[in-house]
Amino acid sequence: MDLHSDTVLLGLGNPNLEFIRSVSILMALLALASVTPMILRGLSLGKRKESLKCTLCGNCCRFRIIALDGRDIKRIEEAGHRGFVKKSGSSMKMDNGKCFFLKDDKCSIYDIRPQVCRDFPFSKVFGMDFAKAGLYCPMLCPEED
Repeated sequence: MDLHSDTVLLGLGNPNLEFIRSVSILMALLALASVTPMILRGLSLGKRKESLKCTLCGNCCRFRIIALDGRDIKRIEEAGHRGFVKKSGSSMKMDNGKCFFLKDDKCSIYDIRPQVCRDFPFSKVFGMDFAKAGLYCPMLCPEED
């Protein structure tokens, strides 16, 4: 028997390997089916991005890395703020798990906030806006009236 033939490599004719392959395919399809609604919801929300309004709850300012680029740092420093950049130079300092500028549960630099904060909770996926968070963002999960 040729060990490099497709029959041997694919396990054709071996009921155990065919069963394992079938179960693997089924598991992959179930995994895809479980995330598909989330993906579709994220894309649907992305299409409505401009009509959604931030509730200013401050939830997005907690327990996440707030990336900064040179334009963000320059804009915030030009407004007179100092000491907000981590030593690495690429993210915001945190204070007890919350953004350096979160004061009384409100962003104290909202008008000049970093780009990642302006975009949150959206990101670009293949050129389309996609909502990447939801459970803790009231803008994406408004309370039912």
